[in-house]
Amino acid sequence: MIQEFTEMFDFGKKNEKNDDQKIKSIIEYAKKCHNTAENGKPQMRWGKLNYFDNHPMEVYKMIKNAGYSFDYQAAGICHDLLEDTKADPEMIKKLTNDKVLEAVKLLTKKDGQSNEEYLAKIDKNDIAKVVKACDRLNNMKSLLKDAPKEMALKYLAKKHIEDTEHFYKNYKMKIDILGELAKIKKSL
Repeated sequence: MIQEFTEMFDFGKKNEKNDDQKIKSIIEYAKKCHNTAENGKPQMRWGKLNYFDNHPMEVYKMIKNAGYSFDYQAAGICHDLLEDTKADPEMIKKLTNDKVLEAVKLLTKKDGQSNEEYLAKIDKNDIAKVVKACDRLNNMKSLLKDAPKEMALKYLAKKHIEDTEHFYKNYKMKIDILGELAKIKKSL
């Protein structure tokens, strides 16, 4: 009787299993989109690395390892889908939910949109703000590690790091973005 009661109300485990299955489906969809984005060929990062494996999946892992929930993890996987692929927003919504789709739309920079306007919209959505932090960190770390040095130094210009520091200076999150940025600055 106690075991039946525990199983009946053990929502955490059941939701966790369901979320794991959903995450697998989202990964499959996002991987398919990114791996056919360049005229049927995989998107590449720095001309040599599989984009999906080295960016969206790394952003997802940062978010998951920090202990964020399904919505944050799903948005991390999907954050570049609308910007870089022919992904269907309705499919993203079907695989996730309205909150994730909204964050992904906010993370998709529109042509002609100023950086200030783009970041101001992200600033109003906690999921988008966490994903953007991980997106920027992954971009900076990957540039230092994998990109040609002149490209890395151009992208990691002092202004870009300062902009990121300013955007996140008063924002509390499970990932120490300011500490990570300090490490990146030190390595330059």
